Amino acid sequence: MSFNNFKIEQFSAIIFDLDDTLYEEIEYLKRAYKYISEKIIESESDHHYSESSIYKYFLRTFTNEGRINLFQKAVKKFNIKNFTIEHFLNCLRTVNICENEIPIKKPILDFFIKYHVSKNFFILTNGNITQQKNKIKSINIPFKGEIKIYYSSSLGKELEKPNPYFILKILRDHNLSKEQVMYIGDSETDEKTAKAGEVAFMTYKEFSAIHF
Repeated sequence: MSFNNFKIEQFSAIIFDLDDTLYEEIEYLKRAYKYISEKIIESESDHHYSESSIYKYFLRTFTNEGRINLFQKAVKKFNIKNFTIEHFLNCLRTVNICENEIPIKKPILDFFIKYHVSKNFFILTNGNITQQKNKIKSINIPFKGEIKIYYSSSLGKELEKPNPYFILKILRDHNLSKEQVMYIGDSETDEKTAKAGEVAFMTYKEFSAIHF
């Protein structure tokens, strides 16, 4: 179903992707990379670099090259010996961020405020469950307690997006028809998930152009 064939008002249930749809993921990563940089300095007694230089390297490399092998690149760059990939991942997933510290995107906020009584809201997210739960805790999502959250990595990688398993589970759990549901996301994976689940899809870019 293409964007031009419907209006968002006609759907009673909206499923949102999390990262870079509800909020800017870089806001979480900035805090995580700062924490990781602090921990690296603490663990490396013989170092010739600063916390700031490591932090800036993480941000710059993530922005330019993405997250693949990010830590391994930092190990080589700074000759890190004592801080392991396990430490890195644990810090990334459990960094202590104040509850509701990270803002959601303004179009999402306006939409939630206008429609939280008349529509059912869901979040469907891939990724490490501990980390995704930590993100949700730290994001300032209004009416958070009213939103149903589904972690598509909870049953193994084979059921992660773009597998439609959790789209169909949401339909079953809440007695919804496919015609009632729209999925909003920012990636090709999100679009493939919606298509596989036979529900309407709207990109976040399209969504953000609507005035609520």
